Amino acid sequence: AGAGGDGGDGDGGDGGALAIGIGEVVAPDAATLDEGLHDLVVALVRAGVTSTLTRPDGPRYGVLHIDSNLPDVRLSIGGPDVNAFTAAVLDAADAGAAAGSGYRAELQRQLSGGRHARLLVPAAPRADGPGDPIPDLRGVRDLPVLIIAGPDEAATAEAIAAVAADLEDATIEVGQPAELWSGTGLVEDRTFAVLNRGLPGFSVTAEGDLYLSLLRSSSGWPSGVWINPPRRSTPDGANFQFQHWTHEFEYAVAGGDGDWRTAGIVRTGHEYNNPLIVATAGDASGPLPPAGSFLEIDPPSVVLTALKPAGNELARMAAPGADAGGSQGSVVLRVYESAGRRTPVTIRGRWPFESAERTNLLEAEPRPLPVAGGAIGLELEPYEIATIRAAVAVDTGVATAAAVLEGPLVTEPAEPVFADYWMHNKGAAPIGYQPVTVGIRPWLLAGPGPFRVPLVVASERTDGPVEGIATIVVPDGWHAVPAERPYRLAPGAHLAFESTVEPAPGAAPARYFVAARIVDPEGRFHEDVVTIDLTSDGGADGRTAELERSPSIAAAIGRAVRGGEPVDEAAPAPPQGVAGSVGGELEATIEPGGVCLAAGETGRLRVVLHNLAASEIHGEAQLLSPLETWSFTGPWSTGFSVPARGSASLEFSVSPPAETAPGRWWALVKVMAFGRLVYTESVPIEVVSAEPR
Repeated sequence: AGAGGDGGDGDGGDGGALAIGIGEVVAPDAATLDEGLHDLVVALVRAGVTSTLTRPDGPRYGVLHIDSNLPDVRLSIGGPDVNAFTAAVLDAADAGAAAGSGYRAELQRQLSGGRHARLLVPAAPRADGPGDPIPDLRGVRDLPVLIIAGPDEAATAEAIAAVAADLEDATIEVGQPAELWSGTGLVEDRTFAVLNRGLPGFSVTAEGDLYLSLLRSSSGWPSGVWINPPRRSTPDGANFQFQHWTHEFEYAVAGGDGDWRTAGIVRTGHEYNNPLIVATAGDASGPLPPAGSFLEIDPPSVVLTALKPAGNELARMAAPGADAGGSQGSVVLRVYESAGRRTPVTIRGRWPFESAERTNLLEAEPRPLPVAGGAIGLELEPYEIATIRAAVAVDTGVATAAAVLEGPLVTEPAEPVFADYWMHNKGAAPIGYQPVTVGIRPWLLAGPGPFRVPLVVASERTDGPVEGIATIVVPDGWHAVPAERPYRLAPGAHLAFESTVEPAPGAAPARYFVAARIVDPEGRFHEDVVTIDLTSDGGADGRTAELERSPSIAAAIGRAVRGGEPVDEAAPAPPQGVAGSVGGELEATIEPGGVCLAAGETGRLRVVLHNLAASEIHGEAQLLSPLETWSFTGPWSTGFSVPARGSASLEFSVSPPAETAPGRWWALVKVMAFGRLVYTESVPIEVVSAEPR
């Protein structure tokens, strides 16, 4: 937004302009002003100005060791008789001014006759010299101050409303004598922008300087702290947050006449971050035109952020396809208005739209939209986000739009999916979430057996009943009664039951695992696992250990079964006991000690897994490495299974294309199983220049 001046009472003259992006609104505590202040702050936001509301006697906004950013203007509401901050600004600005002149006199002139007042008091000149490492802009003359006032409280409310209305064009017009405007400078009506791909932050100063943060590395809590012992680090010993590897930075400059809206900076930024993918095709003939778009949205200030087949079953825990009956041939669009202006919008498609309606985020509560000539029409408020469901009139012989956009069912890289997936600290929930899940509580049992294993199968489905079979999976020679339990659950219902698990005759004291497994309606396997420490004496009677899953348990992962001592692979591991630690059953070693290869070559990282427990362990292994290596390393994640007392190996490829620039990075493998985490050591990955042929 900008504050503009014309040098007098709006009759021309020398003027100036001040660009503002972050403001502090200083207002007295008056109930009659609250509604107007709300509208003013909203109007500022719509114009692209972030603002903070404070009180005259409160702390000021504008010091970096407290605030996350710095304001470049203050708007002071009310005259000096009702706003102490206004009075302080006028006293400081008029120091040394002759009687009857200065800013206070101009404010009184504007207020005479019941008029509203807008008076801009420029910031005091700052001494030249090196900048303060922690800038402090809390002084009354450190920033320009726009005083908005009326002769009384009601008139002040009208003055606030007038400024909010004036912001419709993102400019606040201010008229005052030229000598009181001097020092504000002149902002030309052009825009210059720096665009970036994936960089962590930026800063824009009031002087027009643009800064990009190329790297952001935090060594403190929580990002610089390793919580799953033993501690891992990059090959040079530094923690991963320091980003000690080769980086590629991508940024661009853009410019244009007018402000950022007129110059189309938002769309330019989206285009830069989503570059056009070009493919070469041979000669072909067909009914389609040589150029076209599935969607065209006018004006360009409205941005499309999502396009998908209609139906949002997962959001309401319904079965896939539950919405297909009313959504066949329909698509959902999500758009937002980016310029902060009330905007009429027209949406056209490759195929005409037959009907359209606005919905909420869950695609519910539809409200009809007009469709004329196959185009959708709607109006968006400034910065409004809208979700639109539209039926497409697809040409004869062409698949429905939904079928065009739908792809094959995506599954998890490793199944069964562990029910308490958050214990693996791998990010988002499993694909499809878990509308039906199985659980065992608590998760550690100890004693000679038999063991009573409590289980729960629960449904969060909302659209109908689910049915299936819960299967108890035990080690070879062990028995579970019942070994299976059919279930049929109404929406939101659960079933709790017990299974008695009997160890195999003569089973050696050791650590074993018993799983409860189900198959969801989409064919995905889910399971929960109980750890059983089998003893040969009467020291434990099979009672459940009072040990629940928690971050403290996850932090214990990595401890060896024998308290850190070397393990004789030929001997059975002794039990942990009722209060025993959890983890240490799986060891992971990465080979070789690094990969160095030329661009265009292929290398391998091999991970050897060794199972110290007396039961099979299965889970998921993830290759962790910097973003720059993701395109030439893989697979990103893979499932594994290691037999009791046995070993298994996994391979990950490193295949940098011939055009890959030389660089040095790192990689390690994260192994997840039964709520445990094991990390390998990190090894260097180095790409060198290919030898000339």
